[in-house]
Amino acid sequence: MKIACTQMTSSNVVEDNFTKVRFLVEEAKDLGAVVVALPECFAFLGARDGEVREVAEPLSGPLFSRYQALAQKYQIDISYGGFAEHVPGQEKCANAHVWVSSTGAIQAVYRKVHLFDINLPGGPRLMESDGYVAGTALKSVEVLGQTFGLSICYDLRFPRLFQRLRDDGAEVLMIPAAFTMTTGAAHWEVLQRARAIENQCYVVCAAQRGKHNERRQSFGHAMIVDPWGTVIAQCPERTSVVCTKLDFEAQARTRESMPLMKHERRDLF
Repeated sequence: MKIACTQMTSSNVVEDNFTKVRFLVEEAKDLGAVVVALPECFAFLGARDGEVREVAEPLSGPLFSRYQALAQKYQIDISYGGFAEHVPGQEKCANAHVWVSSTGAIQAVYRKVHLFDINLPGGPRLMESDGYVAGTALKSVEVLGQTFGLSICYDLRFPRLFQRLRDDGAEVLMIPAAFTMTTGAAHWEVLQRARAIENQCYVVCAAQRGKHNERRQSFGHAMIVDPWGTVIAQCPERTSVVCTKLDFEAQARTRESMPLMKHERRDLF
């Protein structure tokens, strides 16, 4: 299976973001991918507090319908890594990772369960809970006989989430993100590789990069990691696509040669 991982710089201009996504999806298709991963905030990344609530809409709304049409047009499965979904009866929205099949149908929706809240005295303030409500369930999706576990950004720091996905059969962990510069430089790659190694899964990390506005800048370094923890593909520092083959036979050999799941002492914890 060939999969593409993307990197982009979203803004609060919806049409500009759509144009970038269309370009990335088209390039992924040209590279022979059957799945393409888009980062968190692919459709919108606001420049001021509360702006995301003004543009949030249901997945049945006109904007996300256009994104569904891209999957159908290019005949490719798309992992839309984080969309501001309007929640009926709620003032806040959900951060939704939406899997759209090559027919244009929504196949799975995961709503981010760990919200990134930081408000340090004299330091940065980034409170995701100001605009979003946390999800309450985990989600996987099966594509061409393989199971993909869904997550978003800050989830990366909570290994038990990925262990649950692995227990549910995940062979690929999808971790789209918009990591900050400080945390990205310190932890981005080591955490992605750790999740791959401890779960013996492929990890696909589509990412935001660069300066979005005067308040926000993202680390980038979108990558794909194999079950041994090796970075096998990484985007250059620009809007770009990388594409590689996921070798599930090699993954099975890794799991057989080091049977972590058989050795784990679930009786103790």
